[in-house]
This record gives sequence, structure tokens and C-alpha cells, in this order.
Amino acid sequence: APRPWRCLRDATARILLEHGVEPVEPQELINEEQTLKIVPSIQELEEDLPPRDDLVYVGSLLHSFKTTSETLFEPEAGKRYVFVYVGTGSVTLRNLRLVLPLVFPTGSDTFCLVGTQGVQHEEQHGNVRFRPYWDAESLIPHCEWVICHGGHNTIIQALLNAVPLLIFPGPIFERRFNAQRVEDAGAGRF
Repeated sequence: APRPWRCLRDATARILLEHGVEPVEPQELINEEQTLKIVPSIQELEEDLPPRDDLVYVGSLLHSFKTTSETLFEPEAGKRYVFVYVGTGSVTLRNLRLVLPLVFPTGSDTFCLVGTQGVQHEEQHGNVRFRPYWDAESLIPHCEWVICHGGHNTIIQALLNAVPLLIFPGPIFERRFNAQRVEDAGAGRF
């Protein structure tokens, strides 16, 4: 067994023995039905499992990352919104600055709000507004679409608000899995 697994097994055995319980393999502790499993997801996004008393789906980890200085999104009357969250993926900021203003030109009633770590301050290019951070929880309910890389929190926020998704997951398994589940549910495309 790999060293980390041996360390986990030894630590688990020591704790169980200290409490008068015979040691078992760690996976037996996790997979037993008497062990409550808290899943930071929603059941619709996970594999099709029959309901189980030992699984509790708690949604995404939305509130744990909020700070008090974040401003809530307030939509303007008569405007339509598309939220694009790109993180630090393979699409360059230069390309986003070139392409998105062509898709969302000045004078259109639709605004593209881009969250990207590639900018330090808000920028405006046509009807495209770039920021390093948007409060997605207050923004997404006002959007007609969410375009993202398939990260867990963004997907769950869009699903909970019935906003369709366009997902570009890249090669990362979790994002591809999420994208496929969203498409299978008819809640978006990838």
C-alpha cells in the first residue's frame, strides 16, 4: 500500500483501539451505512443513486467564501444579462476582449458580465464588463445564460436558479462530468 494509505490505516487503527473497537480498513468506515456522508452537491448532479439514509446532499459551498465587502448585483431595468466565468483557463483575456464585444456590441440590450482573474479592476468593452469578481449568487438569478468551465459552484448556482448553462469544461474530469450531467438533464450544453 502507498505510504499515505498506510499512515491513514495506522492512525485509524490506533484511534479505534483507543476507543475499544477492533480496527478495520478505513474504506469500511467510510462506506458503511451507519457513517453519515455529507455531500457538497445536489443529487441531480451526481450519479443516479437510489435514496440512502447515509447520504445528505447539502448543495454547494456558496456562503463559505463570501466576505462582507462584496457588493450585491443590482440589475438595471430593461437590460438582459449573460454571466461568463472563465477563471484561469486556456481562453486568453486578449481573445475575450476581442471576441465578446463583437457578440455583445454597444447598443444591444444584452450585457455580458465576465468574471476573470485576469483583470485587477473593472473594464468595459462595448456591452462587456470585466471584473475580477462578481457576486454570482446575486447575479445569476438575473441572467438568461451562464457560460462557464463547469466548476461545481457555478453550475449549482445556475441550476438552483433555473438558468441554462453553456459549458466549456476542458480536460478536467469533474468539469466534464458536471457538463455531461447538465446536458443529460436538459439544463444546458457543452
